[in-house]
Amino acid sequence: MAEISIIVVTGDGLKTFDLNELIAKWNEGGQALGTDLMKLLLTTNLLFLFAITAIKLSILVLYHQVFSISQRFRLMNHTLTGVCLVWLIVSTFVNIFQCKPVSALWEALGSTQYCLASGTMWLGLEVTNLLVDVVILALPISEIGRLQLSTGKKWFVACIFLLGGLVCVASIARITFLYHPSSPEAVTLPESMLTASVQLGIAILCACLPAYGPALKLFRKGVSQAKLSLGMSVSKRYTSDNSKYNVSKNSGMNDLEASPYYMVDGNATPAHNTQVQSGGANLQTTDTIPLNAIQVKKSKIIFIMSQLGPLVWRVALAVPLLYISYACIEAFAVDKLVALQEPYLQSGRIEWADGGSITILERFWHVQFLDELWRRFTVTFAPSTLAFDPVSSWQAFSFLNDLGPLFTIWILESSRVGNRYTPAWLPTIFAFSGQVLSLGAVTPLFYILCIIFSPSSSTLVAKATPAEQRRITSSDSSPLLLPILLLLHTFELFYAFGATQLSTRHYWTWAWQMTPLFVGLANTSLATLISLSPSLSRQLKAISSPLVMLGVPAAISAGIWIYTLIVSPHSISTLFLPLLEPQDALEPLLRRGLQIDEICVFGSSILWIGYHIADLYLNGHVTTSEIFNLLSLLPVITALTGPGASLSYLWSWRESKLHR
Repeated sequence: MAEISIIVVTGDGLKTFDLNELIAKWNEGGQALGTDLMKLLLTTNLLFLFAITAIKLSILVLYHQVFSISQRFRLMNHTLTGVCLVWLIVSTFVNIFQCKPVSALWEALGSTQYCLASGTMWLGLEVTNLLVDVVILALPISEIGRLQLSTGKKWFVACIFLLGGLVCVASIARITFLYHPSSPEAVTLPESMLTASVQLGIAILCACLPAYGPALKLFRKGVSQAKLSLGMSVSKRYTSDNSKYNVSKNSGMNDLEASPYYMVDGNATPAHNTQVQSGGANLQTTDTIPLNAIQVKKSKIIFIMSQLGPLVWRVALAVPLLYISYACIEAFAVDKLVALQEPYLQSGRIEWADGGSITILERFWHVQFLDELWRRFTVTFAPSTLAFDPVSSWQAFSFLNDLGPLFTIWILESSRVGNRYTPAWLPTIFAFSGQVLSLGAVTPLFYILCIIFSPSSSTLVAKATPAEQRRITSSDSSPLLLPILLLLHTFELFYAFGATQLSTRHYWTWAWQMTPLFVGLANTSLATLISLSPSLSRQLKAISSPLVMLGVPAAISAGIWIYTLIVSPHSISTLFLPLLEPQDALEPLLRRGLQIDEICVFGSSILWIGYHIADLYLNGHVTTSEIFNLLSLLPVITALTGPGASLSYLWSWRESKLHR
């Protein structure tokens, strides 16, 4: 719909989109229309980035299902998955922050005085997108060549995968509309938007190609039956004398889960035992096709097809989380916040009402990009860390310490065998993205991806699922996760909020901004190193228990909550419930934003675990009395220990049901 709206606004006759020229042609309301158009363009671009990356990841997941037996292929597939996610993060970041300040995109109409040249920016993103698509297309070809099939059949299977090249054609067409060497700030509309829509549509169709086989077989079966009803011969098999043969198949389309199959000639060809009775003799034959290192199982495809129904429900369950993310973005009032921060950034000092002030550090990481990024965030947290807004100081200290249990849960879930190669396997990426964009906006999106792509709780506890899938492995989560979290998260927060010198608080506020990234990298690196030494792993077993890893951060979170209840001069409602009316000053605006951020983070987290618990209940793995007891205790635990500790209790409760 966004593309259609833009095409209607620009018209069919306007070939090159230069916003300043476009605005000049409008007599009345042009400026307002231009502002709305730029906001619409930004939203459309971000949706395109997420959609095209989701399609790429779905194809890579299919590759993993089909060719995962090859270790070399798995390594290339995982690397390419990481490249896709990095491309998404970088592209999203560049789009959002293409102007300085962000609001200059629609207020200054994307002027190159404040913004990157939009044509050059999108040309770069589309070229890299095309390169990734080409690599994804080429990835399975070598594995197909190793199949023990005739050359013709290999070409047939390869062509099915290479039909995805149509996406590359659409991408090349879009590049031609984005390439304007003489005017890098110009973009051709509506053609570039139309090709983006066509590119997405073709990508979806191509990603679903392997699933069309069963549908085509049903279609061909219906055509064959129609021909037979007209007395027409379908093939020599049907015109031959079948009376002396009685072929009975142990596994057919009515029992799809029973036997493996192979993709041959575009069809799901059964590989099963077949009994042939001829002249009273029984012959037992097996028509399996040896595929060297590659074997496509019918159960894999049937599993994917069987998930279509549950997938619809998963998407439906994700709608409330999507609304939470949207509400958080709206509540933060980014435009207003950026405008209020500018005087502090330009003067280089943070000043407050009682005459106090502090100089903003010019350099901390000694990387220009990082220093410019986090400099603005130190202003965002200044009313809280420097305590010239006492309400925000109490609330933020409690809220940020509650993130300790949350990050621990994310990392533990990423260490579960069943969550490998799903979005839940990549908590560091989403945690760091939340640090940059807004944790309250990113957390629901993370849970949406987990709900859609990760195994449900009922799947993990099903008898057909190996117990290994439920296990949290030490090779993915370091036994030193607890000291890592205490050192890089809790310690830094205590100094950022409690140091006696304001300059020390400001320093540790800078340091804490990179904590999600450093915690994730340290955890992964140490987990890999420790797994190489079995003796060291055994020595660290005492602190590697998920109960210990989560229990200590939860206890710290609960202690800070109780301390806040007893010592804070402000009521709980004042500290944690935001005002409904919009705020115009920096301090109340930041206070309201952090309060809403906390509600969105922990509201979506409880909703996510609640979905898992409901899934266990609906599939008979949890009794009604257990649910009643949980719902009775949870409000009491939340009121007494806070959201971080109650979330830890809820996750631990669900974990106990998975392993009983």
